[in-house]
Amino acid sequence: MRDFEKEKYIVNVFSLPEPFAFFDVLTRKRNYFLPAHSHKEFHVNCVTAGSVDVISENSVITVGAGCAFIMPPGAVHELRSDQGYSQIGMDINDVSDSYGIVRKLWDITEGKVLAVNVTDFSVSEYVRTETLLDMSPMNTFKCITGMNSLLLNIIENAQSEKKSAFFKEFMKIAASYDGTGISLDELCRKFAFSKTHLERLTSKEFGCSAVEYFERLRFAKICSDLALTDANLSEIADKYGFCDSSHLSVFFKKRSGMTCAAYRKLAK
Repeated sequence: MRDFEKEKYIVNVFSLPEPFAFFDVLTRKRNYFLPAHSHKEFHVNCVTAGSVDVISENSVITVGAGCAFIMPPGAVHELRSDQGYSQIGMDINDVSDSYGIVRKLWDITEGKVLAVNVTDFSVSEYVRTETLLDMSPMNTFKCITGMNSLLLNIIENAQSEKKSAFFKEFMKIAASYDGTGISLDELCRKFAFSKTHLERLTSKEFGCSAVEYFERLRFAKICSDLALTDANLSEIADKYGFCDSSHLSVFFKKRSGMTCAAYRKLAK
C-alpha cells in the first residue's frame, strides 16, 4: 500500500484555454478530512492511489484508484480519507464554451456529485509535479491534450452509464436515415412524442433541435457523395430529396459557406 506521509498540492504554471481554470496533482495524508464546503467551478478529480469518501447531503461515495468524481458548482460536500489518496484534477469554470463541455457536465451530473469509472488513465504518466511546473510549449501542449482526452473519457463513460431509452431509439432512427429530409411532424410520429417533449429531449441530448440534427446528417451525406463519387449535382439532389440542383446548392452553401463544386475540388 502506498505510504501517504507527505501532502502536496501543485497547479499548472502555464495558461489554459476556456473553460479550464487549472489542473492539479495532489496527495492527502492519512486521516484527511475537509469540512462541508462548495465551489463555484466544476471539479473533476481522478483518484490515482488510495481512496476518498465524498460525502454530500444525500450520499456517501467512495472513490478509489482508477475512478473519478465530478463535483458540480454549488454542491455542498465533505471529503474524508482514512488511508490517504492522490489525484489528478481539473477545475472547469461554469461558463458557456464553444464545445459545450460545461453544458454536458451539467447534463450528466444533474447538479449532484457523480462517480465515474476511468478507462484511459494514460495522462497519469506525464501530468505530474514536474510537468505542471514546466512552461515549455511542447509540455504545455502535451498536458492540455492529455487532460482534454481524460475529460472526454470521463464524459463518455458517464454518458454510457446514463444512456436513456430515448437516446438509444433516436440513434437507431438516425442510423437508418436516408438523408432525404425529414419534418418535425414525421419525427414526432416515429417517437410518439409531442413536439415540445421531443424538442426538449433532443436539445438535452444533442444541444440542437431534432430537425437540425437530421439536417446535419443530410449535409454530411452530401459531403460524402461530393468527395467520394462522381455523381453530378442533379443526381445528388434527387438522391437526397431536393427539388433540383439549385435547391441543393442553396442548402449546401448555407451550411458550408462554399459551393458544391468548390467543396468537391477541395476534397478530391
